[in-house]
Amino acid sequence: MDLKKRHFKLKFKFRLFLSVAGIFLFIALFVSLLFSMTSLKNAKDNDYRGSAMVLERISSQIASLYEQMDVAATSITKNSTLRGTVLNLNIRDSQLTQQQMMEELEKTRTIQKTLINMMFSPIISNVLLYNRNLDYFYYTGLYLHDEGLLKRALSSDRSFEKLMEARYDQLYLGPHLSPWSGDDKVVLSAIRNFSDITTTQDTLVEIQVPYAHLDSICRQESFGDEKEIVILDSGCHQIYPYEETVTVLPPETIDHIVAQFRDGVPDFYSDEYAYYGNSILNNRFHVLLVSNQSTLAQYRKQNATNTILAVILILTTTCAIIFVIISIVSKPLNQMIRYINALSLDQDAPLNLSSDFLDEFELINSSFNQMLVKLKDSIKEVYEAQIRESNANLAALQAQINPHFLYNALNSISAASEIYGSEVTSRMCQQFSSMMRYITSSSPEAKLTEEIRHTRNYLDFMKISYDGSFDYTIDAPLETANLFLPRLTIEPLVENCFKHGFRECLPPWHITISCAIEGASWFIRIADNGSGFSPEALSDFQEFKDAYGSRKAADLYRDLEIDGLGLKNIYGRLFLYFNGNVDMYIENGGSRALCVSRPDNQNSPGGCLITIRGEITHD
Repeated sequence: MDLKKRHFKLKFKFRLFLSVAGIFLFIALFVSLLFSMTSLKNAKDNDYRGSAMVLERISSQIASLYEQMDVAATSITKNSTLRGTVLNLNIRDSQLTQQQMMEELEKTRTIQKTLINMMFSPIISNVLLYNRNLDYFYYTGLYLHDEGLLKRALSSDRSFEKLMEARYDQLYLGPHLSPWSGDDKVVLSAIRNFSDITTTQDTLVEIQVPYAHLDSICRQESFGDEKEIVILDSGCHQIYPYEETVTVLPPETIDHIVAQFRDGVPDFYSDEYAYYGNSILNNRFHVLLVSNQSTLAQYRKQNATNTILAVILILTTTCAIIFVIISIVSKPLNQMIRYINALSLDQDAPLNLSSDFLDEFELINSSFNQMLVKLKDSIKEVYEAQIRESNANLAALQAQINPHFLYNALNSISAASEIYGSEVTSRMCQQFSSMMRYITSSSPEAKLTEEIRHTRNYLDFMKISYDGSFDYTIDAPLETANLFLPRLTIEPLVENCFKHGFRECLPPWHITISCAIEGASWFIRIADNGSGFSPEALSDFQEFKDAYGSRKAADLYRDLEIDGLGLKNIYGRLFLYFNGNVDMYIENGGSRALCVSRPDNQNSPGGCLITIRGEITHD
C-alpha cells in the first residue's frame, strides 16, 4: 500500500512538473525565438538605414563635386569679356598684321587672366579653353610642358561631338587619364561650350579635378573590409575604383551585382552580399554601396548560439527550482486529489489534509469540509425548486391570457346577437369555437402560420362586432411559416388595439400585421392608426424591460397582469420562451384617426408600431 501511494505521489509530481516546465519551456522558447527574429530584423533594418544614409551622403558629395566643376565652367562661358575675346579668336584672319599680332597677344592675356580667376576652388587642378578646329589651346593650373602632346591631344579630341550627342548642357567625365599631360594623372572633368553663338559653339571649357578628391569621398574608415563604393556610368560600366578591383567581394559577385542593377533592381539583401544603389546627376552616374555579409552572418550565428546557451542555462535552473517547489506542494495536493476522486454525496468521512508545511492547506481542508456539508443539504432542494419555478412561470403567464380573451369574446357575441340576429351570431360562435380550440391547446408554442390564422379569425370576429368600422392587412411570407413562438403572442397585441388604441379615436381604424426575415433575424410588426401610448407608459415599459432579465425567478410573472398595456405579459412569455434572446420595442408615429379626446393635438405623431425581433436558430 505504501509503495502504491509512493508511486502515485511520484507520478502526480512528475506530471505537474512536466506540465509547468512544458509551459515555461514553450514560453521561453517562443520569447527567445521572437527575440532572435526581432534582433535579426532590427539588425537588418539598422544596416539598411545606416547604409542608405551613408550612400545618400556620399552620393550628395559626389554630385556636389561635379556641380562645383560645372559652376566654374559656366562662369567662364558666361563671362562677357571672355565671350567677346573667343568670338574674335574664332573669326580672325589667318594672316595677321603687326597690329593684329599685338591684339592677339592682348587676347591671350585676357583669356589667361579669366582662367586664373576661375581657380578659386582648391579642388580644381586645371582650367582649359580650347578649339580643335581653330587649333588654339589655353590653360591655367598644373604645368603642361609637352607642346607636342598637347597638339596631338587637341587634334584627336572628340569632346565636342560627345557634348553635342548628350542631352544636357554639360559633359561629365568620370575618372580618366588626362590627355593633356604626359604622366599618369587621373582626373575628373566637366566640359561646357560657348553655345550662344554658332561661331563659338566648338570652343570648349574643361574643368579638371584630381581623382584623389573622389577617392577621399568614397573611402570611409567605417567601411573596413566589409563595404566599398562602386560607381557606374550611364551604361552601367564600372568607373570607380579606377583600374582597380573591388576587394570586399569576388569579381564574379560584382559582375552579378552590376547585372542585377542593370536589370532594374535598385537594392538587394542576402546572407552572402548586399548592395544599395542611388543614381545622381540625372542618371549619368550610379553609386552603389556593396557589402560583404559573411562577417555579419557569422556574427548572427554567434549571437544565436549564445542566446541558445543562455536559454538552456536559464531553463535548467528554472526547472530545478520548479521541481523542488512541486515536490513540497504535491504532498497535500495528492491527498486532496485522492479524496475528491472518491467523493460522493453519501460519504461521511471528512477531508484531512496534512498541513505541516503550508498553513493554507489547513484552511482549504476546513473550508472544503464545511462546503461539502452545505452542498449535500441544499443541492437537491435548489435543483428541484428551479425546475418547479421555471415550469410554473410560463404556465402562470399563459393562464392570464385565456380568461381575459374569453371575457372579451363573449361580450362581443352578446352585443352582436342583439344587433344582427341569429345568422351573424352563429357565424361568430363558429369562429369563437375555432379560437377556443386554439387557445385551450396543451402545447405552449405554435407555428407562426397557426398564430396568424387565429389572429385572422379574431379580426374577422371583431369586424362583425364593429360593423365595418375598421379593416386590416396581414403580410406573412412563406419563409416565415415555420417560425415557432409562444401561443397567443400576436392576438393579444391586436386585442390591445381595440381596448386602448381605438378607444379615444373615431373610425375608420386600420391594423397592419407584417412578418419578415431580414438577414439572420425575424421580425413581427403590428401597427395601428390609434392614439398611441403616452410617454409615461412607454417609459414604464422600457424600465420593465431593462430590469426584467435580472429579476429573481419567483418574481418573473408577479407584475404581468393583462390589464393596462398587456405588453409586459407578452414580453415576459417571449423572454422565457426564447431564454432572453428576443427583443420587443414600441414607438409612436405614422397616421392616426381623429381622436375626440385630444382635438387640440391632432398634428402630433399618432398611431403605434410594436416590433418583435428574434434571432434565427438552426437546430
